[in-house]
Order: sequence, then C-alpha cells, then structure tokens
Amino acid sequence: MNVKNKFLVSLAKKLLSIDKQGPLLVGIDGVDGSGKTHFATELTSVLESFDRSVLHSSIDYFHNPRIKRYPEGKSSAESFFEDSFNYHAVKQKLLDPLKF
Repeated sequence: MNVKNKFLVSLAKKLLSIDKQGPLLVGIDGVDGSGKTHFATELTSVLESFDRSVLHSSIDYFHNPRIKRYPEGKSSAESFFEDSFNYHAVKQKLLDPLKF
C-alpha cells in the first residue's frame, strides 16, 4: 500500500472511530485547484470500502450566477472570495437537513 492510500485508510479509520449520533460532517478546505474534490472522492471510496454510507457533495454545486459572482469583474479578489458561492443555500439545502 502506498503512502497516500495508507493516509486515506488511517484518516477513514479515525473518522469512523468518532462516536456521534447522526451524520458526521467532514469539510475539506483549500484554494481552487488544490485537489479538494479529488481528495474527497478518494476518501469517499475508502469510507465506502468500510461499508459506510457516504453523501459526497461539493460547494461547486452552489455557485452564484456569474452576474452576482463578478460584480467588480473577474479580476476582483474581493468578489472572488465573497461572491462566488451561495452560502445561504449551502446551509439551507445541504447542511440543515443533515442536522439531528
């Protein structure tokens, strides 16, 4: 088993050892293009190999429309950071329904 797979299995075991009622929410953060989605997909596969149900989602499904994402143009760091995603929809449609 290579180092990456060992890490993923070790992380999956740690997550599965958490004693919690209801769903366990795991967030993966990082800059665009850093491999978050790829990493999450690989971790999902490892968790499922332990016969666990996993709901894998991405904030990429919650982009604001382009008109709202770029009010100051595509080169605006502030717009990129503050306007890219509809965080209210993430909470309302994804996170809140998972609460117990």
